[in-house]
Amino acid sequence: MKTALLVLVIWGVSGGAAGAAEPHRIVSLSPAVTEILFAIGAGPQVVARTSQCDYPVAAQRLPKVGDFLTPNLESIVAQHPDLLIGVGYEDSAKRVALQRLPIRGLFLESPHGVEDVYRLILAIGSQTQCTGKAQTLVDDLRAHLRPVVTSRPQRVVVLVWASPLIAAGPTTYLGDLVRLAGGRIVIDSKIGYPKISPEILVASRPEVILVTDLAMVKVVRRLPGMAQSRVPIRVLPADMVLRPGPRLAAGFAAVKQSLAVSAPGVSH
Repeated sequence: MKTALLVLVIWGVSGGAAGAAEPHRIVSLSPAVTEILFAIGAGPQVVARTSQCDYPVAAQRLPKVGDFLTPNLESIVAQHPDLLIGVGYEDSAKRVALQRLPIRGLFLESPHGVEDVYRLILAIGSQTQCTGKAQTLVDDLRAHLRPVVTSRPQRVVVLVWASPLIAAGPTTYLGDLVRLAGGRIVIDSKIGYPKISPEILVASRPEVILVTDLAMVKVVRRLPGMAQSRVPIRVLPADMVLRPGPRLAAGFAAVKQSLAVSAPGVSH
């Protein structure tokens, strides 16, 4: 587990990050960033977002600047922003293209754990002059994310995609949520979200399978070796568990509840 959130790049700032002027026209390039901005009081400064940025409802009224994976540079420039914020732009080519724009920007690595989410919120708070509200949000999330104490963590597989099968590895943000909720990711991979075969799924001997879409339940049940399986499959609220932001506590509660009702000796 990494211990520090990596700032991939920050540019266009004189006097360092702490000396950045308060932005008035922010373009958010990530759903998680959009949620954080609105949660810490910077919502009024957000002037555009990606197609996937659909929460809170107020964000849906903002113009779009392309998709999360393919932001439109012309649309971004047309909004005359003074700050771009993105998460998950480890793709250097995409980041370099954005960096060529004459706009101040902050891009951070995708969180690998809950502590990284807290750092992400505080970093965005620092760049938007909302440090107080960002710290309050982090303190509130910490208060709700109390680890479940268990002598035997449940064996868990989290599937985030059905075709091909893609699972969350133990060193991901989702893996950390499962750990805090009293589970243990049993897909052993150095890759964050590896493709796995039905055979690997069965061989991992999960005690519970968590999925992020209701339609995935039927798909998983039809896989070789799963038709007669009694392993429970629980559906998680996708946005709450896949977006590392202010709804982290709700996502954690959903994971914890899913593991609780699937624990040995608990009827379901």
